[in-house]
Amino acid sequence: MRTLAFIALLLLGLNPVAAQTIKGTVSDDQGSPLPGTNIVIIGTSVGSASLPDGTFEFDTTITGIVVLKVSAIGFYSTQQSVRLVEGETLLLSLILKEQVLESDEVVVTASRREQPALSVPVSVSVLSAEDLGRRNVIVLDDALRTVSGVQVLGNQINIRGSSGFAYNTGSRVLLMLDGMPLLTPESDGVPLEALPATEIERIEVLKGPGSALYGGGALGGVSNVISRELPDTPVTTVSSFAGSWEPVRHEVWRSGWTHGDEYRPFWGVSMSHARRSSPRFGWWANASFRRDSGYRQLSGRDVFHAFSKLSWQPKPAYKLETLLGIMIREKNSFIFWASANDVLSPGRITLGPAPLDDSDPNGASDNFVKQLSFLPVFTHFVGTKWFYEIKGRVFGLFVQPISNISGKPKSLSEGTLGFRYGAEGLLNWIPRSSTRMVFGASRDANTTRSSFFVTTDGDELGGQPEVAVFTHLEEELSENLQVVAGLRFDHYRIDQSNAESRLSPKLSLAYTWMPRQVLRLAWGHGFRVPSFAERFTDNRDFLPIIRNLELKPERSQSIEVGIRGSTSLRSSLVQGTFSWDASAFWNTYDGFIEPRLVVSEQAFQFVNLPSARIVGTEFQLEWKNASEQTALSVGYTFLGSREDQTEEELPFRSRHQVVTSLDSHVWGPFSAGLDYRFASRPGRVETDFARFVPDAELMVDTKVLDMRTSFTRGPFVVNVIVNNALEYHFVERPALLGAPRRYTLKLTYQH
Repeated sequence: MRTLAFIALLLLGLNPVAAQTIKGTVSDDQGSPLPGTNIVIIGTSVGSASLPDGTFEFDTTITGIVVLKVSAIGFYSTQQSVRLVEGETLLLSLILKEQVLESDEVVVTASRREQPALSVPVSVSVLSAEDLGRRNVIVLDDALRTVSGVQVLGNQINIRGSSGFAYNTGSRVLLMLDGMPLLTPESDGVPLEALPATEIERIEVLKGPGSALYGGGALGGVSNVISRELPDTPVTTVSSFAGSWEPVRHEVWRSGWTHGDEYRPFWGVSMSHARRSSPRFGWWANASFRRDSGYRQLSGRDVFHAFSKLSWQPKPAYKLETLLGIMIREKNSFIFWASANDVLSPGRITLGPAPLDDSDPNGASDNFVKQLSFLPVFTHFVGTKWFYEIKGRVFGLFVQPISNISGKPKSLSEGTLGFRYGAEGLLNWIPRSSTRMVFGASRDANTTRSSFFVTTDGDELGGQPEVAVFTHLEEELSENLQVVAGLRFDHYRIDQSNAESRLSPKLSLAYTWMPRQVLRLAWGHGFRVPSFAERFTDNRDFLPIIRNLELKPERSQSIEVGIRGSTSLRSSLVQGTFSWDASAFWNTYDGFIEPRLVVSEQAFQFVNLPSARIVGTEFQLEWKNASEQTALSVGYTFLGSREDQTEEELPFRSRHQVVTSLDSHVWGPFSAGLDYRFASRPGRVETDFARFVPDAELMVDTKVLDMRTSFTRGPFVVNVIVNNALEYHFVERPALLGAPRRYTLKLTYQH
């Protein structure tokens, strides 16, 4: 046995495994060496840290193309592809840029790549995982309400007035998950409930047209949800919450509903686990359930989520990631109230025919909903200057009305069945450190069948395929000046006889005119094809809506100027970091799609307005003290809108909006915070809705204060949240009372 071992050792000595050496230096953009920088081959544990003089050296047996990740505290991390040849030494000179802002905040939505928030030449707001956690965000619209310039009307996201209230039949805001679109196939709606809030790393909100990058759904902006990365060590998280809705203040409002005087409970539980089974494979999985009895009659819901992320990197140059999700929901949708004196009970349409099931009020619907998501992404680093990505997406929607008689879901033929599916290819070319180009092509399709839709040939099945090609260029013309240009061509087939093609250009400039201060200028075109619901809805079961087969796509042109900056104060009076962002925007629209009453039909119809415009200003200020234990942010948005033909304001747009947030580490394990949001009453309230629903024109200012506190001890975190603490009653959209005071207790364990 000893002889065999000796022979084996001898053979290994005679045939050593060839090792490759990676060595070099790391410095900042001023040429100073950077000690303590981590240099690691992605997908492995092979790497090193730089010495005090900035030099590093390590060996590896890996050959071929690998990707190095270079990171250091106080600097923006970077990745670089290199080729390793057997037995050779690779010499590198690496440069890291200092974080201009005193934070590690980066964004990807503005240009499809990770970059410092300061250098982005458009308006972007970011919500972190910590922001979501301390607010106990369950549905993402609760988080988006705290973003300056964003309003949520029902389930409809409105960025800088791009949308009013359109009965949830269309959206000008694109929802994305890790850069891949998620829109419902029937209405281009934003499926906020389909995403698990506990597995979100951050949310990036791009304000203004994003059509040049993301197509027609991004006419008014983009909300990009970034899923959390895989940890280096296994992490298990269990959280639960419970609470109740407080009865509304006025007794007359409660009298129309048997349970109007009761505290209405809600609760939920979530479990997740994340780990790396090996250096090349990792995953996380989440399952959650919540039950909410609702604060209005017929507004309760049960929601189940299951979501997972898989990451496999068989070789350093190859990576495959997949997101899989299912959401099952049984909910009652409260559409409009009976009257201003009976705001908790759903109403009935008094004009036109009675609903099909006369026992069901028009003002509420009960549905069994399933949503499926499948999002694979394959990345291949071809060389040091090239890499490409192939992305796929499938989103399925199944809606079954629930019978008021049997209490069971009806057939899908009486509901909605829809799919959005497609693929996208991206080629990234980095010829030099100052230049980056992206070339892309996509093919998408939207197929929907609904009992509410009647197409041109009378069939209830319709499809809208799309083909697009696009390019994107980023160029640093100098140390202080960056230019971003893009061009996208989209071709839509609306139906068998109608097709539309659109060219969407954009141009942006970012100029660092002073240290930590960046001026920006952005111009771009946008477009949006009308949704199925806007063109084909012909139904009077809930609201009287008739189809418009002549509805055309809408187009926009946008200009924005702004300044973003940060400064540190170390005086005896004030210490900390101030960050600010100020912008002015001007948007014009041709063929703007809005609902209008057709008097002869006594029904609403979506039509193209000849032209409209939306202009405004936005200011944001954030302060963090020197220890970053206290943070204060204030945002203000002014909005002016006009329909050019009538010279009237566009309906359901608030002229003034204010959002504020304060968080402080009070003492030891305790922290506290509050959010306040204000939105002025819309300058114009469309009164035609009141023909069908009593008091639908009644709208007031929105004034909501949310308060929260938390206690942390080891792996446990306890949160106490009071939403609408001042018990202010408001109306965000017609005939729908806003949420009253709500109490929540949340417990989280992470290990």
